[in-house]
Amino acid sequence: MFSVFSNSLHLLTDRPAIDFESASLLMVLFGIGGIAGAVISGRLLRDYPALVALINPATLALAFLLLYIFARGPDFQTVVAVLAWGAAHSSGMLVTHSTLRAIAPGKPDVTTALHVCSGCVGVLTGVAMAAAFSAVFGTAGILLCGISLAIFSLAAVATQLSKMEVDGTIVALESTE
Repeated sequence: MFSVFSNSLHLLTDRPAIDFESASLLMVLFGIGGIAGAVISGRLLRDYPALVALINPATLALAFLLLYIFARGPDFQTVVAVLAWGAAHSSGMLVTHSTLRAIAPGKPDVTTALHVCSGCVGVLTGVAMAAAFSAVFGTAGILLCGISLAIFSLAAVATQLSKMEVDGTIVALESTE
């Protein structure tokens, strides 16, 4: 998430038709999309936590792809791409925090500290990887990095969820004997 977000102003203003003022307005729209994404994912997390955790990296990759294709100027397509990006980004923050809360439900202070610390590591790692991608591919490398990391995240979440289902089945079988 942060590989792209930390470079957002540079990414948006690199487009010839987007000036600093337009990019600033787009970042406000990013925040509005973030609020909408948090509301939607918050409601869905109550009933479908595994599905939301699985879908989030895919929606983030899709949002980055929309930015790559449509963010060309201060127009309707760019607004939609930025709103989708904000929604997917903020949804990811809720997914990671709720996942950590599920690991240690009785220790909210520990899970919040772990969420903040892992977020800091994620920001540093994302920025470094985005810098490497942009050194090779230019500004488009920032989005390519985001898409790549989102795909790797999707694979990691899918792997973890499949392992949890197997472990749940094994525990259920052992508990009935």
